[in-house]
Amino acid sequence: MAEEIIENYSRFKGADWFPFIHKKDIMVLGCGGIGSWTSLLLARLGCNLYLYDMDTYDITNMSGQFLELSAIGKNKAEALSELIKKTCDEIEIETFGKYEEDSETHHIVFSCFDNMAARKLAFLKWFKYVKTLEKDSQQRKQAIFIDGRLLAEQWQIFCVKPNEKEINEYYKNHLFEDSEVKELDCTFKQTSHCAVMLASNMVNQFINHMYNVNSKVPFRKVNFFTEYSAPLLYSDKIDKV
Repeated sequence: MAEEIIENYSRFKGADWFPFIHKKDIMVLGCGGIGSWTSLLLARLGCNLYLYDMDTYDITNMSGQFLELSAIGKNKAEALSELIKKTCDEIEIETFGKYEEDSETHHIVFSCFDNMAARKLAFLKWFKYVKTLEKDSQQRKQAIFIDGRLLAEQWQIFCVKPNEKEINEYYKNHLFEDSEVKELDCTFKQTSHCAVMLASNMVNQFINHMYNVNSKVPFRKVNFFTEYSAPLLYSDKIDKV
């Protein structure tokens, strides 16, 4: 069985970052267009997942989310867990419903929500928890809050590490009210190819972060902010604040 598990990662098990990723516990908040693909990619790296989502899949989700037709009507977190386990059977996955004030948090959080109120709640809980960790502890060094935001042909990522500048910049300038978000055409909200691009970039930056905090030479890039526009084939980024 051990050999079979190793073979699951035979194409990248020699990567210098793999020991820092394999079996790492990850919290994914939201299992829709962002969270479903992100969860799949993290699972393929051998990460254990804690999935949160209160919603159920409907047929319109087929345009942008990772799901089976048989999952229509099922809870997103539970259906996603079942689907991932069909191809990644050696990881651990726990599922939960709505993310609320009394929900658990973690030092590694992927925020994959589709609304600002949930993002703010998740961030504040992460921030308060990280403050309780010893500054020199491994958990504090590894801590990161990765927030993905997705439109049909545009996406953004914020990677917030536990330092004062990044936390203040994110909280003060990038968390706002849902009423301030421009309403789009209800028939043009998701595309799978952009959702996968976003998920891939989020996971790549997570890998870079984990490599950096565990390496004597932290040369990999982790952007505070990354944005991509599909019509323009253009990406913008901010390394640090």
